[in-house]
Amino acid sequence: MNVSFVINEPINRASGGYKMVYMYANALSARGDQVKIFYRCRKDVLFSNYKLPFAGKLLIARICAGKGPKWYPLNKKVERKIITEISDGSVGDADVVIATAADTADGVNQLSKSKGKKFYFIQGYEIWVMPKEELQKTYAYRMEKIVVANWLKNLVSPYSKQEVICVPNGIDQNVFHISTPVEERNRYQIAMMYHDLESKGSDDGIKVLIQLKRRYPQLKAHLFGIPPRPETLPEWIAYTYCAKQEELAAIYNSASVYLCPSRNEGFPLTGAEAMMCGCALVATNIPGIREYANDHTALLVPVRDIEGLEKACSRLIEDETFRIDLAKKGHSYVSEALCMQKSADLFVQSIHREEKPK
Repeated sequence: MNVSFVINEPINRASGGYKMVYMYANALSARGDQVKIFYRCRKDVLFSNYKLPFAGKLLIARICAGKGPKWYPLNKKVERKIITEISDGSVGDADVVIATAADTADGVNQLSKSKGKKFYFIQGYEIWVMPKEELQKTYAYRMEKIVVANWLKNLVSPYSKQEVICVPNGIDQNVFHISTPVEERNRYQIAMMYHDLESKGSDDGIKVLIQLKRRYPQLKAHLFGIPPRPETLPEWIAYTYCAKQEELAAIYNSASVYLCPSRNEGFPLTGAEAMMCGCALVATNIPGIREYANDHTALLVPVRDIEGLEKACSRLIEDETFRIDLAKKGHSYVSEALCMQKSADLFVQSIHREEKPK
């Protein structure tokens, strides 16, 4: 079978959404399918921080696509091509074509039948990409829907003419696992992802860390992210820019607590990875978090509740026994629930199955 993924601009930094696309591209390729990724590059988006002609930016994009992502082991058999629009002239013929984000759905929906059976891979409620009303219209497109969380399935299903399939994100336990026993970790070490998207809530998380530092002068924090280190970030907070998977695993294993202050995410992957590596999780109580965390495996706090997040972190710092117990329960749960191979198998089966209209 020939399978096409339509994704946005190539990036050379870690991204949870791109990671899942690459993981499933690898899984399909391993099955024997011919897989191709079409990177849609937009003039106003591609390398927008650089003052270069668009033709120059496209040349750089082609070089990046040709080399493949540095931060993820994408199978070299997976072909990669740069396109400037999603159209019949740019996307090749295939058996299946998959939109991977809300702003690729309309273009894929308009492709001719020769481009393949149409799928829409939904990883979040992307109201930061387009207005809610426009987003909901994409859910009504006659495309097979695959979502990463049950709460998204419940949200998308009323608009979809087809059955909505839930394939939970899987985690590679060969990379993300406990290498430093939870009992041996520095109780004052906290890790957190930083992102400049408002929906990630990173500004709330930094406020929490600063308040904790006043209470516990020995506190250490290690942030990682795809934006450059924020100029306003206090010097005492370590920062890793564009961490590779192995670097992420090391950061998680150095921390006792992982802080996830997200305001809106389909499936906050880093929280699950941190739990897999033995961190006790403190997170906002959003639907995406509840896909793999509950009151028995994490400390959940209302969105934007900075004081609540601080208190939860303090509890874990001060009660070593409780922190260790919570971390072990969380690790046990995600290790069973978020098996990468199970998710990959389910995604492949979903792509290869016969259509079943509602």
